[in-house]
Amino acid sequence: MNNIFQFLREAYAELIRVSWPSRSTTFQYTILVVLISLGVAAFLGALDYLFGLGIKEFLLPQAPSVTPPNLPDGVTDISPESVQEIEIAPTQEGENAEAVIEGVVPEAIINDPVVTEGESQ
Repeated sequence: MNNIFQFLREAYAELIRVSWPSRSTTFQYTILVVLISLGVAAFLGALDYLFGLGIKEFLLPQAPSVTPPNLPDGVTDISPESVQEIEIAPTQEGENAEAVIEGVVPEAIINDPVVTEGESQ
């Protein structure tokens, strides 16, 4: 227990001998640290942006814009959002299901056979 009190007395004596900076010096150094931090953040952000542009432009392959074949004139979108309703007609065993699609999907796409996972053409 005596060792703890001796340590605290020595630590206090050491703190008294420390040369503390003035309030204005502390304020100046704080501003300096904040400005340097902002500068480094801006520099790293600019590098990140430029590297991102470089990777997009030179390293990532650009997918060609392709319009699906057999679409009627003026039809460019066959996404699920563009189709309003799909009704599947009942089928007999061994027949393909015939879809009646109201919307923009052309007849050529409706009649194409669909291969599901695990089946072969």
